Amino acid sequence: MNNIFMLFMSAIILIACTEENNSPKPENQPVSEIAQKLLLCEQYFKDHYLVAGLKGTALACYQDVLIIDETNTQALAGLENIEAHYVNLTQEALKLGQVKVAQHPLETLRSINPDSPQLLKLDNQMERVLADRFAAGKVIRNYLKDDSVGPEMVWIPAGRFQMGDIQGDGYSDEQPVHDVFINRFAMGRYEITNADFVQFLNTVNRRGTEEEPWFETLSEDFDSYIKGTVGNFQVEFGYENHPVIEVSWYGATAYAQWLADETGKLYRLPTEAEWEYAARARTFTHFWWGNDLGVNQANCNNDCGDRFGNAAPVGSFKPNPFGLYDTVGNVWEWTCSMYQDKYSGEEQRCFEQNSLRVIRGGAWDIGDVRTADRSRNSQTTRYVNVGFRVARGYK
Repeated sequence: MNNIFMLFMSAIILIACTEENNSPKPENQPVSEIAQKLLLCEQYFKDHYLVAGLKGTALACYQDVLIIDETNTQALAGLENIEAHYVNLTQEALKLGQVKVAQHPLETLRSINPDSPQLLKLDNQMERVLADRFAAGKVIRNYLKDDSVGPEMVWIPAGRFQMGDIQGDGYSDEQPVHDVFINRFAMGRYEITNADFVQFLNTVNRRGTEEEPWFETLSEDFDSYIKGTVGNFQVEFGYENHPVIEVSWYGATAYAQWLADETGKLYRLPTEAEWEYAARARTFTHFWWGNDLGVNQANCNNDCGDRFGNAAPVGSFKPNPFGLYDTVGNVWEWTCSMYQDKYSGEEQRCFEQNSLRVIRGGAWDIGDVRTADRSRNSQTTRYVNVGFRVARGYK
């Protein structure tokens, strides 16, 4: 009896299993077009193909989803994540003061969503960084390719001034007195030194040509403090921090161009107008400290009452209100402007053709070192009392 019962139960179980196995399976639900696109969008985002990519971008992908379903929350969130990515990149760069680095993600964000509420905040942050970076009087130095640094530069604020013989007791070539506006720029805090110039010479491994000579060595002129030959120039011991002399306009221009090539910044010689504006530093007197030359304010012949018999180490006297040293005396300084015996606008420009070039500032062997005083030299001239400082555009 028991055996019959067991056989009966086995049959029931077998039938049940067979029915279960033969029951129809649920059909696979097809993945929707939107879901497929969203998966692709997420992959683009993970691969950092946000706004640029050969096969597609997260931005375009999410926008395609919104064309099908304009309220799709996942696509809207994806666009917000893309915006947030560029907001974060911009903020991080600005925190480090890296304005150029910040410009790309900021402009990308602007192109993605011109109405982004973050744009105004980031633009204001950019302005604050720029204002601090280019603050008048701030000293900056740019890195060279070998990770050393270039000369110290001081930001000069934009402004308008009266150029020329505003005191009325100068020379005829200081006329006419005229109004000049100067854009913001940077000026060398000091005159370029022998050490600065030798670094340049040994980096470029040359020294000019016979037609466009750069400078003279000690063996060529005993007044020079640079000795040696191409690739191995040296400064006479003790004169490393003295302004370079016996340097021509060509040599000064070559140095400025080297700085531009090394740093990617707009280095050059200053225009004559820039030079006078920076040297005056918003003063209206013969010298930045007043109309009287006084004693030990600068290095100029016996008239200044200083202790130096020739060029002094840079920075030996007080700086002017813009933070520039030795704008009075020490050595004449080359500008990029062409000399004319009456002001006609050339003082506000750099000039590339052969011409007499303006030099400014007076020198250690000159008595008249008024801010408005000017002189000139041919481009090949190399004198014991002529050096230079550099300027830099603000970009």
